Parts: sequence; structure tokens; C-alpha cells
Amino acid sequence: MRPAGRQPNRRHRPGRWTLVLLLGMLLGSCSPERKQAWLEFFFDGVPDPNAPAPTQARPGARVTPAQQALSNALSQAAQRRARGSVHPPFAERQCQKCHQSRFSQNLKLPREELCFSCHATFMGDRPWQHSPALAGACLMCHHPHRTERPHLLLVEGAPLCLQCHEVRDLSRIPPHADPLKRTCYKCHDPHGGDHPYFLRPEAPPSGAEPPAEETAPETPENAAPDTQG
Repeated sequence: MRPAGRQPNRRHRPGRWTLVLLLGMLLGSCSPERKQAWLEFFFDGVPDPNAPAPTQARPGARVTPAQQALSNALSQAAQRRARGSVHPPFAERQCQKCHQSRFSQNLKLPREELCFSCHATFMGDRPWQHSPALAGACLMCHHPHRTERPHLLLVEGAPLCLQCHEVRDLSRIPPHADPLKRTCYKCHDPHGGDHPYFLRPEAPPSGAEPPAEETAPETPENAAPDTQG
């Protein structure tokens, strides 16, 4: 009989998460070939990293509509990334440039002052300044981290300006006829300039046909999602 009050001597067995942690540490220190061998030992159906991608059809193989659609989507995403832009402090992990620390979402300064802490001379001495830029409302047009568009723009083309400016008002001006087909900032500097309408020096003379959009303007239906970070 077991003496009263004594518990059986049970051997301590490592928990499931301990085994997962040890396996992760082991895989992290292995070469790709050894890592693949370990994964195939413990798990079934591990894909071969050297196998051709599903969207890469073998010579003579028939490409299904689903494969073609996936291939097109991946290609378009790669093109958007190539055209995209990243805010340098975000790319360099210098979060404290804008935030109170790397681990805080709180801003160092009020939002309308924050951008000017680095871009103090950006507006310069332009006699005419666009009110959102002058007020430090940069995030009306730009993303603070990164986007799949140039210049950290939230939206590209005329829809960016049409967030504030009404189509019916713009259409009354002959050069602005059908504004959805125009790229406003080809003629106007969105931050300010030497002209009351922020016209660029290279803008066409008054009454001339302004440049049309080179690509289809973004709309809520076709705009690429922003990359948050």
C-alpha cells in the first residue's frame, strides 16, 4: 500500500507547445535542404520548394481560366508594388520620428504639426498655398507609411481631387470639361504656387485642351487597397 498523503511519482512530460518551440528553433538553424527534410519527416504533404509555381504552366499544358486569372492578378499586384512608395522613416523602422516610441501609436506632435517637423521648408515662400497643405492636413491625400501608388497617394488621378471638389463646379470651366478624364496635378501643383490657381509653368495656356488621363482613373470599385503598416 502507498503511504497516506503521498502522491504517485509521475514523470514530467514535455507539453505540445514545448515540442513546437523546439522544432521551430531547430528549423530556424537549418539549411533549406535540412529544413525540408525535417518538415517531410514530421508532416505529410509538404510542398517541394523547387517545384514550379501553379501559375507556371508546363510547355504544351492547357492553362485553365482560374490559373490565368490568378497569374494576371499576381502580375498586376507586382506592377502596383513596383510603382508604390514607402515613407523613408517607416522603411527604416524609425517609428520614433513620428511616434512617441517604436511601441506606441501616439504621435509626438499634433497631426497638423507633425509633418512640418521634418518638412519645415517644404511649402517655401509660395504666395498661393493650397489650404489642406497649409493646414498640415497631409493625410487627406497621403498615407503616412506606404501605398501601391507614387508619392504615398491614397488615390491616383482626378478622384483624389474630387474628394473635395465637386464635379458640377469644375465642369463649368471649359478646360475642366469631363474632369474624371483629367489628371488635375499635371496642370496644378497640389500644394501651392505663384499663381492663384496653383498652375504649373508647363500647364497649357488658358483655353487649351488639358492633358487627359494616361490610365483609367481610380474609383472605389477599382482602387487597389492601401498597404497598412
